[in-house]
Amino acid sequence: MEIIKDNAKEAWIEALKRISKQGMAVENDGQETKEILNLMITIRDPSEGITRPIEVLRGFKEWSYPELDELEDVISRKDASTTYQYTYGARIFNVAGSKDQVEEYIIPLLQKNPNTRRALIVLYHPLIDSKLSNKESPCLISMHFKIMEGKLTLTAILRSNEMFIGWPANIYQLSLIQKQVARSLGADVGSLTTISHSGHVYKEFDEEISEVVKNNP
Repeated sequence: MEIIKDNAKEAWIEALKRISKQGMAVENDGQETKEILNLMITIRDPSEGITRPIEVLRGFKEWSYPELDELEDVISRKDASTTYQYTYGARIFNVAGSKDQVEEYIIPLLQKNPNTRRALIVLYHPLIDSKLSNKESPCLISMHFKIMEGKLTLTAILRSNEMFIGWPANIYQLSLIQKQVARSLGADVGSLTTISHSGHVYKEFDEEISEVVKNNP
């Protein structure tokens, strides 16, 4: 399923509508969900209003949604966490304690060859993650950068993506990296796409999702 919208809020609302109406009921780890496989969402202009879904979520007073600097820290922090099995920042900017995939590979590669199709960041590590005993592995699997008509596009692959609470944070974090690379290249920011093998919402949020959709027809 494909969704293409001008901004993050429009894309998010449409995804919630589609999953609510067309999603298949699936139980996962004892939790009831609705799920759409291979959900592709493209934002034409991520430079405008990327935090609007987060602002909507902050309207629910019973929650304490993370601040933007906290979300930025998750995606940019280079040291591994002692609490979690993995952190995105360490896998992007400090692979094996030494490799910065953005500064040492993506940016130099695109500077050398703007038409390359090899500008790929990978977060999944089979030697670490492909173990039956693991109960956690990265949801964000890879990021592919491509310059199209002078604009830097970014496509992110996620194995699992909770669309109500999780996607707003994910799309903001991805936009930060896209802007970082575009700025280093002197390029404009192009479209931002997420492809979620499992795009889903939890039944426990049915009431909140209905409220969001109702207030944003």
